[in-house]
Amino acid sequence: MDPIRMDFTSSLVVFTLAIVSPGPNFILAVNRFMTGSRAEGLWISLEVAVGSSVYGLCGLPGLIVLLDSVEQSGLLIRLTGGFTRSVSAAS
Repeated sequence: MDPIRMDFTSSLVVFTLAIVSPGPNFILAVNRFMTGSRAEGLWISLEVAVGSSVYGLCGLPGLIVLLDSVEQSGLLIRLTGGFTRSVSAAS
């Protein structure tokens, strides 16, 4: 797997975990399921998922550029267990 695809995949996994964790959006969707109709709850859930995905995909290119351009950020992430390879080796 090429380095860009690996960076993209690992970042997408992190964003996906952030999206599925409970928060205000989860409370809103459950509230709509309980007080409104099932269709209304499904629409709210779809809107939250699409909005969170767009937000994550907008931030992903900037994150990848930041990691590729700043050597110390790659070192910090590797030391905390984020990557198993050097970010500068991707270039």
